[in-house]
Amino acid sequence: MNISIIPGQLQDLWDLWGLEVLMLLSFTMQVILTVFGSRRKDIPGMWIRFTVWFTYLLSSSLTKIIIGKLTVIPGSDPGERNIRRELKAMFAPLLLVQIGNPDAITAYSIEDNRLGLRQLLSLVLQVAVVIWIVVKSWTHSKLSYLYLPLFVSGLIKGAFPHHWKASFIEAMLAGAVLMEIYQIAQLPFTDWAIIQIIKHQNLPLMIPFLRILGPQASNRKRWSNTLAQFNLLSFCLHDKPLKCRKILKFRGLGMGLKKNKSRTRIPFPQELKVLMVEEMRGIDRERGLKPFNQRGEWSLGRYGCLSEFKWSVKRDFDKSITIWHIATDICYYSDSQTNNAANPKTQMAKLLSNYMMYLLALRPHMLSMTTAKIIFQHAFDKLKALLSQKEEPIKDEKDLCKILRMEWLPQYSISERKSETVVTSKWHMLRDAQRLARNLMLKENKWQIICSVWVEMLCYAAANCSIDYHSEQIRRGGGLITHIWIMLAHKTDKYHISD
Repeated sequence: MNISIIPGQLQDLWDLWGLEVLMLLSFTMQVILTVFGSRRKDIPGMWIRFTVWFTYLLSSSLTKIIIGKLTVIPGSDPGERNIRRELKAMFAPLLLVQIGNPDAITAYSIEDNRLGLRQLLSLVLQVAVVIWIVVKSWTHSKLSYLYLPLFVSGLIKGAFPHHWKASFIEAMLAGAVLMEIYQIAQLPFTDWAIIQIIKHQNLPLMIPFLRILGPQASNRKRWSNTLAQFNLLSFCLHDKPLKCRKILKFRGLGMGLKKNKSRTRIPFPQELKVLMVEEMRGIDRERGLKPFNQRGEWSLGRYGCLSEFKWSVKRDFDKSITIWHIATDICYYSDSQTNNAANPKTQMAKLLSNYMMYLLALRPHMLSMTTAKIIFQHAFDKLKALLSQKEEPIKDEKDLCKILRMEWLPQYSISERKSETVVTSKWHMLRDAQRLARNLMLKENKWQIICSVWVEMLCYAAANCSIDYHSEQIRRGGGLITHIWIMLAHKTDKYHISD
């Protein structure tokens, strides 16, 4: 006795149109990968990464399912013509076009490139099965000859008018051709194509092509042109319990979700680009040909205050970022009371500070530090403890910075010391930040110093970050740290300012 969980009519409909539905779904996925695969570098955010990632993984599995359904198509019978069987077999060469990923997403990540041999073996096996299906279904009819020239889709309608399945296949073939034409049309505008034209500019017609393609290619959006921001003080002040927090905490997802929720993005200011270039020039004059192994000392030396602030940049890198971040906020909100915020470097320093904290909180692997998560959690706990000690609630960042700047910060208790990790047991974060902020506020050129130190820290992080992480960052919409890495590695006009 056969038991079916699918109603009879629905089962009949699936048997009749199931393969067509799967092919339409596969084609839709290829369109999504073609259109959005190359947009990841200029559209930051989770939704596009999830859409492309989900579609990329599902399309491969769906191809295997379709091939499996195609293998059960009966072989051709010389004594009997079955148009429906031949039309279904038409899906095999059509699927062959879709097996290869779109040009815009040849490999989703570096890991796929490293598994290239396995990917190639899978592709060869799939192609072999498709060829076997075509050979098995060959009948020497007019329709069979259309297995080879897929682009002659109009002949199907002429040979078999008003046939729904023929019309469906015709539409699929036309869509596949249009998708290929779209991808081919994009190739001349790619950077690699422009470079090849420049290399062969002595050939005929290369210069006219370059004059046409060059301006259009230079105007194309290459990255998100945004700057990620994360402020530690704001995160602690506005921290609220999440729904289902017990489950999320058990799964280790709670803090990550809260940090992502607090992360913002702003348009990249042109003023910050100019500042970055100026500061990198100044740092290079101090650095010379030395490798980038300092994270603030060259900048402090430029302004004659190395001995005074050297302790703050000789801490572990993640600790230095934390105390400079808090000290920057203290100076920023103190200046807002004395109307010194008119200095453009004030806002630029704030943006750089928030970006570096974003790297520490949400991209710690970019800093090449194994203790970044521990340091962030420690800073979060100490600030939350300070907030809970106050009888009156602290309204905003300005009030919190006033407390951090002016009030006496108590020593940690013995019980608090015992609960600390080895990394944080002898570190008084809030006192370090207070000490740094108070000393900086005594300097008339404090914003020049702060900006320069942040730029040097960013250059240090970029130069010492793994190349694999930089490559991964590009598909996330790009990032300032990766652009700095490219500028440091470039040997020509690396200080050219552009969008």
